[in-house]
Amino acid sequence: MIKQCGGDDAISLYLLHKKEFPEFGDKYTISKKNKEYELNDSTQTGLDPKWNLLYQSLHDFYIIANVDAFIEKHLYYYEGAIQEISKIAKDIDLVGKMEEYTNQINDRYVISPEPLFITGDWRGIGPSVNADEISMAYQFISPSDNIDLTNFSTDSIKQFGYDDKDFITNLCVHEFGHSFVNSSFYNQEISDYIQNHESLLTEEIKETMQREGIGSLTGYLVEHVVRLLEIRIASIYFGNENAKKIRDENKGFIYLEKMENELIERFENNRDKYPTYADFIPELIKIAGK
Repeated sequence: MIKQCGGDDAISLYLLHKKEFPEFGDKYTISKKNKEYELNDSTQTGLDPKWNLLYQSLHDFYIIANVDAFIEKHLYYYEGAIQEISKIAKDIDLVGKMEEYTNQINDRYVISPEPLFITGDWRGIGPSVNADEISMAYQFISPSDNIDLTNFSTDSIKQFGYDDKDFITNLCVHEFGHSFVNSSFYNQEISDYIQNHESLLTEEIKETMQREGIGSLTGYLVEHVVRLLEIRIASIYFGNENAKKIRDENKGFIYLEKMENELIERFENNRDKYPTYADFIPELIKIAGK
């Protein structure tokens, strides 16, 4: 059922519109006008019934498995992880820097440590909820793979997996970056442009996308634009060395170099014409059609 619903990215987004367990029911309405593009299987009569079935199943599991007791037992860990994240995030004011550069804001930012989110590497999800004229940016992040927790002991724990400045900086900018970018791809003009150009992709580009684990041109361009934001935030606020590292780690995103040149020349030097980062995204995606 999880596979049918698109995996944990889409599911986490869906669950953010629901009340927190053990409560049950809707917390926010999924907007038809501004719905997150991950939930693109909605119809005029609402979401596919499989979503409600999954929600009911997860709720039943939560009650039967007594997840409340599990969380309470391990609360010391969650509190420790939150303290590690909060200290780094506040010291470097990531949200303030992103809002300053993009000239865009969200009403709320939430970072949630996910200690069970271990896949052999770091993992992050950055869904956003737009409801009742309120924009809320979330991110769920694994522990840093640079911190060894193999000798984890409840009696002597001093590290919780998140005391890693580079890890928090890079992952938080990336995941919160989606809240400044994704909604632009709901725009019908952008959607039509991408659809018209997807059929023109070469086999080489398709293979590059597959190596990055991305199956559509929309997803590929979203990740380009988010990574580009990472690079510019790093370059302006943290130095060229940090920006170069991000560029080097993202060679599979083949339009990045041209996008960055366009961004610097036409966006950063012309903020009167493009007041927000989102205003320039329609120009950025045209690079994929050149």
